[in-house]
Amino acid sequence: MRWMQLGVFLFFVIQTVAQEDVVLQMVPIQWGTPQTFHIKEVIDKRQEKYLGRFKDVMYQKRSFRLAPDAAKAIRDFLVVSLPDIPNTKEISIVIEKLAVQQAQISPSALKARVLIQLSFLEERDDKGLKEVYNLRHYEEEIFPLGKEEEAIKTQEKRIRAALEYCIRQFTSHKNGEKTAIFSNVAVMSRLGRWYDLFTYTRRYSKYYQGWEVSYIGFSDNDKEFIIPFVMSYGQSKPINNIKERKGYVDVDTYVFSPGFHGYVKMFPGIYGVLGAQFPVGIELLKRKESKRKGSFLMGVRTQQGVKLIPWKDMGLVIGIGAFQRVQTSKVYTFDYGIAFELGIHF
Repeated sequence: MRWMQLGVFLFFVIQTVAQEDVVLQMVPIQWGTPQTFHIKEVIDKRQEKYLGRFKDVMYQKRSFRLAPDAAKAIRDFLVVSLPDIPNTKEISIVIEKLAVQQAQISPSALKARVLIQLSFLEERDDKGLKEVYNLRHYEEEIFPLGKEEEAIKTQEKRIRAALEYCIRQFTSHKNGEKTAIFSNVAVMSRLGRWYDLFTYTRRYSKYYQGWEVSYIGFSDNDKEFIIPFVMSYGQSKPINNIKERKGYVDVDTYVFSPGFHGYVKMFPGIYGVLGAQFPVGIELLKRKESKRKGSFLMGVRTQQGVKLIPWKDMGLVIGIGAFQRVQTSKVYTFDYGIAFELGIHF
């Protein structure tokens, strides 16, 4: 029984430590027009009261919330700039969405984002509160990879910027500059998880066979076309009867292949792949009774296929596809075949 009590105590201690408070600085908003309304109350309708949960550079899960709670924190911040003064309209604000996100977006950069959606309500002729304006917006900033802590510390600044934007938009609406009740300013999309993939590929074609090792980095997305960063190095040899037909006893090609792929997320963990790479390297050729000679090689390779990433966390990568290749080879300038890929991601 005592061990159970200790376990429960430690669980709540760990949960408390995992929560980090974001405290809004009481910086007043500078107005260029007379104040026509004040904030009566702020209501938080969100089911999830946290701002967000994500892993930091040490892969530790961290949770963030506005202190002491979102409704009070936002009201206190806005009241500094919109105090309760006579002959101004009472406005209630409903927090429909408020979240912070942070994710790697390229091999060298990460993005920090604040998403917000607010509903503005007025009392209308004893009929209760009525929505008069609804706005969604995001504020984001890009940081170099390795600046995760700086991105976390500046989320508070982006929350204030998002709130100020929403209040200014509502003020323009109240002053007759905007007539729409609902302002669809931004798409409320989430930042995707970043994947680092290291893969080994075997290629079999009509004239060649070979191998390739690749690094692939991309930010996952359920809706948009994904364009990963791809870097590959590989080696290939022509099939024996092909090189002999061309009069060579030995042929080797070594290429470095930068390029881009396009991924379409078909189902969770399953991606359709379209790609283009630009191999650059050297082709080593040897005829009978002659020395091996090197020839500069370049070309274009396109490919189509399917890639499987069955587990979100560190795990297996499987791919299969077809490819076509045009190159400045002394053996064959056009080739096509199939490829099998196996790798890991983290």
